[in-house]
Amino acid sequence: MIVEIELTLISIIQGVALTVLIENAHGIVAERQILFWPYLFAGLLVIFVFWSRAVLHIITVILRRRFYRHRLDSLRLRSSSDPRPNAR
Repeated sequence: MIVEIELTLISIIQGVALTVLIENAHGIVAERQILFWPYLFAGLLVIFVFWSRAVLHIITVILRRRFYRHRLDSLRLRSSSDPRPNAR
């Protein structure tokens, strides 16, 4: 559930950022103001960097949850397989 909420929030933020960038870029590209194009590319790069960091964060949340669940399950199996502490 947390992952879905994070993905939704990221999608909304990215959509708003891209909308603002596209609205401002339309006039610059239509009027061929080449002087301002590096700023457009820099803005697009910032949006992509934010998006990639957010996606990497979500991936680490998912993997961390799987890793700890696996470790917890292995500890449960190890402790429940032999009730004696030093049995060999």
